[in-house]
Amino acid sequence: MSDARLEELKAKLRPQFSELLELEPLGAEATDAQRERLQRKLETLAERLLRPQWHELGPERQQQILTDLLDEALGYGPLEALLHDPTISEIMVNGPSRIFVERQGRLERSPLVFQNREQLLAVVERMLSTVGRRVTQAEPYVDARLSDGSRLNVAIPPIALEPYITIRKFSHQILSPDDLIKLGTLTPQAARFLELCVQGRLNIIISGPSSSGKTTLMNVLANAVKPEERIVCLEDTMELQLAHVNTVRLETRLANIEGRGEITIRHLFKNTLHMRPDRILVGEVRGEEAFDVLQA
Repeated sequence: MSDARLEELKAKLRPQFSELLELEPLGAEATDAQRERLQRKLETLAERLLRPQWHELGPERQQQILTDLLDEALGYGPLEALLHDPTISEIMVNGPSRIFVERQGRLERSPLVFQNREQLLAVVERMLSTVGRRVTQAEPYVDARLSDGSRLNVAIPPIALEPYITIRKFSHQILSPDDLIKLGTLTPQAARFLELCVQGRLNIIISGPSSSGKTTLMNVLANAVKPEERIVCLEDTMELQLAHVNTVRLETRLANIEGRGEITIRHLFKNTLHMRPDRILVGEVRGEEAFDVLQA
């Protein structure tokens, strides 16, 4: 059965499925038990409304329809499968019908699409609501951190032609210098040199373009710090995976709707100097905080 035919069957189910959800409203944080119960009700609904087409689909296609509709209602729609795919490191949404992903450093277009702009905006709202953030025409872009640690950036009109989403996924596996050598990122000599730089307490700046491995390398170097030393880590959005026991982590904060309460990397850096740091890790230096970093 073609994908177009599957979309037709899903379209037939959506109105009554929406009515079912109004009776049993659930959010993106629905438990597995709640999702399972809702799936059983949806399956009963499909058998009743789509007979005999439902039984002609076969178990695999039936499950695909159920999963897609549940993801639309409870999860992040077509992004749900991409977020759970361990081979994907970045997801880029350029409007409802264009989704790109990065696998092993290569960009490719995903066959998945949103139904329309409204569904895309609903997913944006659901994503941001789980972390207590929102995006509006008055504040049309936002950076946030999802519950799994992924970094989320959203831009909507009027600064964008379409709603755009960029999600940087982070591996929870902590790599070692040997791992980077096996991957071809470092030579053994370069790895040893950088390890000696860390042990010698030298200042290190890691620079490079997007997705070039800056955060990965910083993780590896940070985990070479001696256990008895105290690390203070400053980030716009927490990305580093630090196994070091004596670590303090600080994160910036945007201004509130009245334009007050902003906390920048520069504010955090000045405060850090009173926190008895042996090492200071700054996630990104791209503004006036560069002066304080160099001065310190």
